[in-house]
Amino acid sequence: MAILHKKGVRSSFIFGIIVVLSLLMGQSYTWAAETANIEAQHIQVFINGENSTDKLSTKGGQPYLYNGHTYLPIRAIAEQLGIPVLWVPESNSIYIGDLSHSPNPLLRNLGNANQTPLFTEIKPEHFIPALEYATVSERQGIEEIIQNSEAPNFANTIEPLERMNLSKEINNILDLLN
Repeated sequence: MAILHKKGVRSSFIFGIIVVLSLLMGQSYTWAAETANIEAQHIQVFINGENSTDKLSTKGGQPYLYNGHTYLPIRAIAEQLGIPVLWVPESNSIYIGDLSHSPNPLLRNLGNANQTPLFTEIKPEHFIPALEYATVSERQGIEEIIQNSEAPNFANTIEPLERMNLSKEINNILDLLN
């Protein structure tokens, strides 16, 4: 009976400590949010000499100041510069621009029909990020076809679908290695 009593006291004590720490952590987060110096001002953004403020704002790219630093969503800036941006939620990864310098040989050569990576460079851990990238990229391409306001025809529907073969390229390499 004494053992059960001690275990009950011990677990109540530990539970009490957890509750107190949770309350204190909640207070520190509240304090940090209250003391953060975030300023939502009308900030003009010029890209290559052109005022791009309105274009960025319509894409959810409203800049803001935080502790004296200006912040702007990277997608809004990259797309305004014509640099492709791809978010892969499965791995919490952002791919920006050219992948030709990627350490992952599957990503580095993706879409280059005449350049298959050296099989000696490919490691098992390279496949999942490459397939995630390919899947999201192809999904994005399908979304662009759907959003196209022109009447569907061979050139704006079938041809883009035919070019979406990144997943197939990666799977072909995987098949060759197995």
